[in-house]
Amino acid sequence: MRLRTGINWSTLAAVARVVFLFLIGLSATSLALAQAGSKERRRIEEITSTLKSGDEAAIRELADLVWLITTNNKTPQEILLPVKERLIRAEIDYRNGKSEGIPENRIVDVIDYLANQFDAPAYAQAQLDEVKILRFGQAYPLFHSLAPNLAAMSEAEQKALPVQINSSMSPTEAVYFTLTLIFQKQLNPCNQLTADERSEVESSLKALEASGLSSFKERGRLRWALCNREADPDKLHLTPEQLAAEVKIYAAERRPLAEKPYLLGPPYSARYREMQGVFKRAYSMKLDEVLPLINKSLDLLGLEK
Repeated sequence: MRLRTGINWSTLAAVARVVFLFLIGLSATSLALAQAGSKERRRIEEITSTLKSGDEAAIRELADLVWLITTNNKTPQEILLPVKERLIRAEIDYRNGKSEGIPENRIVDVIDYLANQFDAPAYAQAQLDEVKILRFGQAYPLFHSLAPNLAAMSEAEQKALPVQINSSMSPTEAVYFTLTLIFQKQLNPCNQLTADERSEVESSLKALEASGLSSFKERGRLRWALCNREADPDKLHLTPEQLAAEVKIYAAERRPLAEKPYLLGPPYSARYREMQGVFKRAYSMKLDEVLPLINKSLDLLGLEK
């Protein structure tokens, strides 16, 4: 089914590509790896578009594909086997109607639990809107997570309405987006903000929309700049209006961004460096310390043992 909502879904879907859950011992890989897995994602789309019942073979393939694109298949076998079997059992039960879907707030619970376990700063805690933003770009195209009222409609009826994403997830989808947000907490300055700071960014964006930042690219660049401003005390002297003016200049003249890395540069703030320390502590864990943390995380997510 083709979406006709006027939304650039391919752009939104690119907002988050997953590398790996930071508590299972794999060192962080590059952003280039996060863009990999297009073939696997297409196969996930094929499986989830037709998977209606507890087809164990298809569910096992789905779990394998999700694990491949989120961990690069480098999870130690001592962890991989029991965790994946638990995920597969939970997905089979869900598809057979034996268990309810997983609400989005469970992802927040998991990330907050892990942040506390690793003594992460307050901005590492998750907010529900972060989960919703991540899912908005990928939940339908990848997992076909239509809201129940749309799922019951014909394809023609669906095309006539705005897409509504189901707030309830399958176990596999919940695991996927949990890993996604953890990865974003490590690297993305817009996911390294407190609730108050995120609110300030959104308020500034809304106030500046009338200033002529009409394109999706310009708004995205301004959001990134505002996030960097909130995360870096050295940039707080830059007002939102100044940032908006700089974004417009760079967009119009297509000048290189080297002089203004906070407009669209790689993460470089003190918060970014602090989060690398958090992840380093996670990577140093022994295997016998990791599995209990993962099982507790899956408990919080709502996966039956």
